[in-house]
Amino acid sequence: MDGVELCRRLRERGITKPIMFFSAMGVQAKDRDYVLAAGADEFLVKSIDIDRFTETVERLLLTAMENRDRIHPETFVPQVDWRRPHYR
Repeated sequence: MDGVELCRRLRERGITKPIMFFSAMGVQAKDRDYVLAAGADEFLVKSIDIDRFTETVERLLLTAMENRDRIHPETFVPQVDWRRPHYR
């Protein structure tokens, strides 16, 4: 089973948690459409712009919080500043 099939199965079971795919450069538009049709919320191509990544994660988390009645109670949304490196 690949990631797209897993995504499809999760959506079929009613799982609404955000799903984001990352892929290598050179991906065709049809590949993006295929992943989104399977139920993914976002599809980003590497190398990823940190600002776009941050905006995407924030948008998905906000959407998840708005729909939290449909999300399992064990869902944890961390408060993380993605722009600040967490390593030294």
